[in-house]
Amino acid sequence: MEQLINRPTDHMTPEEYERLIANEPTIHFYDDAAKILSPYLSLFGMSTRAIKRILPDLGAYLTSRVIGSQIRERLQCPLAQALSSGGDVMLLSHSMGCMVAYDVLWKFSRMSEYKHLWEHKLNEWLTLGNPLGEPAVKRSLYDSNEPEDGMYPANIRHWTNINAEDDYIAHDARVEDDFHLMLNRNLIESIDDQPLIQTFWKDSHTGRANPHNFFAYLNHTKVAEHVADWILRS
Repeated sequence: MEQLINRPTDHMTPEEYERLIANEPTIHFYDDAAKILSPYLSLFGMSTRAIKRILPDLGAYLTSRVIGSQIRERLQCPLAQALSSGGDVMLLSHSMGCMVAYDVLWKFSRMSEYKHLWEHKLNEWLTLGNPLGEPAVKRSLYDSNEPEDGMYPANIRHWTNINAEDDYIAHDARVEDDFHLMLNRNLIESIDDQPLIQTFWKDSHTGRANPHNFFAYLNHTKVAEHVADWILRS
């Protein structure tokens, strides 16, 4: 963390990133392999099994309704309170948190027990290291089996998506092509897929880089600028 924070912002460039991972040839390989294999694993019904094996916490969320409910509850209470206040709310989500946030936002805008929240919209949703483009993940979202008129959250104004180069969890870096019907149906005002960034987390014990690391995303200038712009506007 100390090395990450002390890195000058002008050293967050593609050239500096290549120097960071120069001795880690597998970094590019994992991301490329995920991009190539994901459609085939999905075609043969293997993606969920692969996710459960590689990322057991994500697998548990996808396959256990009880665990999923317990995780969603941690977001539902504070987010419902924030939205009910009528203020300008930004929700920042990372990795599995993007799925949790999507499901909670869908519930808030679609289920009758949350009717008191139907008129309250989230102004900004910022997703980082986002796996929502993964076919197995999309099939496991709350609205995946809904009829067309019940699909997608209807309470987001602006969705900004930022993913890092070589982040194999977010290997499908774009979400607009997967969720464009939200725009077509006027359920959302904008979906903005930002250009890939380079993150600079390196574990002090193993010496391995981790492009998916949450703190590396938060420390990046592009993420900080987006959050700062929202704070200054509000």
